[in-house]
Order: sequence, then C-alpha cells, then structure tokens
Amino acid sequence: MNAIRVAFVTASLSRHGAGVAAAVESLSAAVAARGLDVRVFGSNDPLWEESGPGTWKGAEALVLPSFGPASFGYVPRLVTELRKWNPDIVHTHGLWMHHSRSVLQWARQTAKPVVVSPHGMLAPRALAFSPGKKRLSRWLYQDSALRQARVLHATSAAEAEEIVGFGLKQPIAVIPNGIDPSEDEPAQLSGDADRPRVISIGRVHPIKALDQLVKAWAMIEPDFSGWDLKIVGPSELGYADQLQDLAKSLNLRNVEISGAVFGGQKIDLLRRAELFALPSLTENFALTVAESLSCGTPVISTKGAPWAGLVAHGCGWWIDHGVDAMATTLRSAMSLSADERRAMGARGREWMARDFGWDKIGRQTASVYRWLVEENTDRPECFYKRDQGK
Repeated sequence: MNAIRVAFVTASLSRHGAGVAAAVESLSAAVAARGLDVRVFGSNDPLWEESGPGTWKGAEALVLPSFGPASFGYVPRLVTELRKWNPDIVHTHGLWMHHSRSVLQWARQTAKPVVVSPHGMLAPRALAFSPGKKRLSRWLYQDSALRQARVLHATSAAEAEEIVGFGLKQPIAVIPNGIDPSEDEPAQLSGDADRPRVISIGRVHPIKALDQLVKAWAMIEPDFSGWDLKIVGPSELGYADQLQDLAKSLNLRNVEISGAVFGGQKIDLLRRAELFALPSLTENFALTVAESLSCGTPVISTKGAPWAGLVAHGCGWWIDHGVDAMATTLRSAMSLSADERRAMGARGREWMARDFGWDKIGRQTASVYRWLVEENTDRPECFYKRDQGK
C-alpha cells in the first residue's frame, strides 16, 4: 500500500508566518518521519526569498506566487497544484486568508478529508482583532471551510473549548505543538555584563498585553535595580513604539525593547534569562513557553495561555491577567535564590523532554490521518472527550 499523502497548507512559510510557520515546519518533518508522504504548500514573500530555502527543515515545500494585499494572501495556483499532487488529506494551518478558500474548493471537488488547525484564531480575544476583515472572510469562505473540515486540531484542551464555543461540531484532535529539547545546560550568569534578566520573546502585538508587563515592572524596578527586563520580537501595529513611550513615561531605566531574533540567537537569550514572562491575553499554545522550559528557564504565564502545568510540574507560575498579579509574581520569582530558579528550570526541562518531543507529536498526528483514510483503524485516544464515533 502506498504511503498516505498529506498536504500541509498555510499562508506563509517564512518568518512572516511566525508561530504558525514554525509549527508547520516542525510538524511536517515529524509526520514525514512516520513514513507518510508530506508536502507543504505556502505563498512566496520577500522573507522566504531572503533566507527560507536555505533554512527550511520541514517536509518538501512548494512556494507559490501570491498577488494583492499580503493580509489576504491570494495564491491563484494553489488549487491547481493541490489537484496535480493529489493528496489523500489536506491539513490547513491558520484562518482568514485565501489558502482556506482554496482548500475549501479542493475539498468540494475531490470529497477528500480536510483537517484544520486554527492555531488559536478562534479564541474570543483573537476574534476581536480586525473584526471587519473576519466577518467578511466568514461570509465569503471561512465558515464554509471550517464546516467542511472532517477533523479540527487543537493544541490544548483550552483551545478545544474555544472551538466548541465557536459552534463547530466535528471531532477535535488535541495534540500539542512539539519542542526540540535544548541539549545545552542553562547558562550561568556572571559579571556585570550578564545582569539577571526577565525576558519576553514573541510578536510585539497588543494581544500580547506587554504594556501590562511594563507597568508591572514599574512597580518593582526600584526594589530590583540590578535586574533587567528585555522584550524581543517583531513589532506590529506600532506597538513597540507605544511600549517605548510607556517605559519612558514611567521613567524606567532597565527596560529594553528590541527587534526579532531567531534560531540560535533566540535560544541563547532564553538560556541566559532567569525568568520568561508571558502576559498574553490569549494563546493557543505559546511555543516560546515550551522553548523557555526546554532551555531550563522558569516561566510566568497568564491564564491566557494553556500552561496550568507550570504549577503542577513546579517550573513556573500560571496567573490571572492584570498588572498587580504580574507585579506580585515577578517580585516572588525574582526574590528566589538563583539555585531555586535553576531547580525549577530543571523540572521544566524534564517535562518538555518527556511529553513534548516531536517524535511523539508526529506519531499522534499520523494516527489521526490514518484513522481518516484507512479502513478498520482504531480511533486515536487524542480526541477531545466530547467526541464519540468516527
């Protein structure tokens, strides 16, 4: 029997695609390693042309020309190329852009199964951003594309609940994003050049609520003058400038806001941090939390991200939204000894290595595909508990 042929489809495979592109890259490789025939389809953009082909580690990628506004991602050849390659399943990643409409067309033409990963884009707080664009997309194609899916993929039980709350009835496979465990031990800070640091890495976007982190820092900076706060990531909607203005208005001396970092540079920053802080309003997974834990760095996360396990595994704090809650937790975490924080980090590394390896994630995902296309295949255990039957 020929290997199951799976097409991964998303808007962008470059750094412009942020966490979605990173998840597609790693998951496509993990599924291919399970013996499935995988190809990734995405749209071209300047960032891909600059560095994508040389750094891409996922399954074979076909990058197609796009036209019109980048926020729509119109790729006229996508349906044709899907038909030409003739996959058994298409797995769509992300919503609201033209690739969802193309996959809907392909599914109607072929009657083959589609899996959709919303990547947190159905969370109520996420839906509140650019509501006009999303209403138009829903009316034109997105609602139909979601209803066409045979299986929906959530990266956490919290995201599964958001999908249910959106009104979708299909089976939901709950499979987290994976992580490549850091092979290096956490860095040991020493000297004035390596002051203890709290770091937050990711998109610098209003949904990340980084203004709350800056305001919380203002409440504790006088008592922790030897510490720094570093916010790192690509700015969207002019948010980095707003944060700079906020830090200036609060007379903060130890706050740095800088642009995006990638690869080894990002991992090095995580390893050298004493704490990672995530103040986000909503996250479907928050890969940077897993990366931080893998680097041995304890994490403070708001309950906008599905990381209750930080408390259960003794490697961080899972807190309510708000400036006061963040300030109180920062004060507690920064008051611990370095050895206490390192012990928390070691527990986080063990947790990531045990439960979030890509081999396990690839095996679970491949089992969902086989259940969809092979006769007499048992239903995987990863489905959300509300679902019954195939």
